[in-house]
Amino acid sequence: MGYQFIHVESYARTAGKNKAGKNEIESEAGEADRLDGCAPHVDFPQPPKILYGVSAHEVKKLAEDWAENSKDSRNHKLRKDGLCLLAGIISVPNDLKDWESFKKSSFRWLNKKYGSRLKSIIEHTDEPHRHIHFYVVPKAGERFEDIHQGKKAYTESKGQPKGIQNAAYIEAMRIYQDEFSKEVAMNAGLTKL
Repeated sequence: MGYQFIHVESYARTAGKNKAGKNEIESEAGEADRLDGCAPHVDFPQPPKILYGVSAHEVKKLAEDWAENSKDSRNHKLRKDGLCLLAGIISVPNDLKDWESFKKSSFRWLNKKYGSRLKSIIEHTDEPHRHIHFYVVPKAGERFEDIHQGKKAYTESKGQPKGIQNAAYIEAMRIYQDEFSKEVAMNAGLTKL
């Protein structure tokens, strides 16, 4: 029995202060689409397999368009370092027997969880561990917190001490892991521990 792995990151059009080069959608899209020089961790980059939706650079454009037309909590135009893309990865141990079935189950879960906000699922076949990336963009009129349940829980606990806000975030992300475990990973014989 192996372990499940699902992880999400938040990306902005440009990195925030003291985060140069990190969490920018351009770097994420370049790595996902395997553009020259954007995947230095891969010895022999191969084109990605788009399993659902569009390329990572097309998702980048969708996220940028959403950000250009969105407001922050103070009703101001969203800053360039305001979050606009949820990017996730699902990986499995190499000895998982039915990768194709696992990918289909993962797609069903992602589609159920995010609906039309889910813009792309991409598989990379040029790395040692089998994995898929997924990309989610809020709908017009939504806030980024509407697609990231940890950030939503944190925002909903505003006014509370930071420790309580952080605990709300951690609990929401634990629930996220539990949901994936119950609906996908356990059926493939993977454990969450």
